[in-house]
Amino acid sequence: MPTFSARRVTTLAIDPQFPATVYSGTMGDAVYKSPDGGQQWLPHNVGLKEHVSYVNQFAFHPQDSQTILAATTVGAFLTRNGGRTWEERMAGMKEVHIVVTLAMTPRNPEVIYAGMSGGVYKSTDGATSWRKVNDGLIPAEVLDAALSLGVNTLVEGPVVPDTVYAGIT
Repeated sequence: MPTFSARRVTTLAIDPQFPATVYSGTMGDAVYKSPDGGQQWLPHNVGLKEHVSYVNQFAFHPQDSQTILAATTVGAFLTRNGGRTWEERMAGMKEVHIVVTLAMTPRNPEVIYAGMSGGVYKSTDGATSWRKVNDGLIPAEVLDAALSLGVNTLVEGPVVPDTVYAGIT
């Protein structure tokens, strides 16, 4: 049975439709999945293992928990089969360094926000393509001088549609 070191776990996520299913993002080993509440773990790395060194977060599609986005040190990756295979989803992200956080809009899961060292990107087509949406975060001259904008968390506001809050460093 494959195992991994607890020191290497960087994020955990519980399947919202099947709570006994747990995903573990790791440092160096990409993704592991447990179908039994953490008793056994299996690697779920096809399409990831050769690229990803650090998994920061998982975001589940609100109606289909087999569809998951992963924020990683080399971009965003998508699975539609519960992690058996992953594909890179980076079209339109130009200066991506590290995708730190993801926010999927519950009312419209095609709308996704990605927070990273270069600011915030938005997808309106389920992570097929992205465009930068840094307006209002930080003045352009400050961003240019800093060379990076660390976005650590993104949350959609519960009252006003299309209002997203960003925690930055």
